[in-house]
Amino acid sequence: MALRNGLVKSSGPKRNMESKSLIVEAALSILETQGYTKFSIEKVARTAGVGKQTIYRWWPTKPELILDIFNSYLLPPVPEYDGTTSLQEHLKKYLFMFAQDLYSPACTQAYIGLMAEKSINADFKDLCLKLVYEPRIRAVSNSLELAMSLGEIPPKDTPYIASMIYGPIFHSIFVANSQVSVDLIDTIVDQLFIALRAS
Repeated sequence: MALRNGLVKSSGPKRNMESKSLIVEAALSILETQGYTKFSIEKVARTAGVGKQTIYRWWPTKPELILDIFNSYLLPPVPEYDGTTSLQEHLKKYLFMFAQDLYSPACTQAYIGLMAEKSINADFKDLCLKLVYEPRIRAVSNSLELAMSLGEIPPKDTPYIASMIYGPIFHSIFVANSQVSVDLIDTIVDQLFIALRAS
């Protein structure tokens, strides 16, 4: 499976860069083809052709490896909104890309693993919030605030609205086990803006 971000960047020697890339590729492949329940550091090390200590050098635990894979290589980067185009179209484009990536086998399996670990580890839950959720909520909130400052929509509680935007996507994929369509994204965003402008 190709990496979303290409080769892993590293300030160390070329061998370290290559080893890290092999580890990421191996982790992605195992998540995609075998799932979270069969995912282990031992299997990643064997597939990548590296020692376990090489993996632990960058990721101290299995959940932290999965979290980094999920956040850095499986989910799309969060684009900034500059106010020069329609916020509705900007959100539709980003959210559809986000939903398509989230529905991929590797991404859904990684998410299952993260949810399992979050349920028993409060510190890991906080780490997930910090690295995965908060930046994406903040990006949408910032976009909404800019649109509000430009008069496109009236002032509202932007973090709450951002959470509402993501909610139907997660429900469709992880509760209904259904791929998110363009029509669903259009409906989510259009109905949100109708409600915002009507209030």
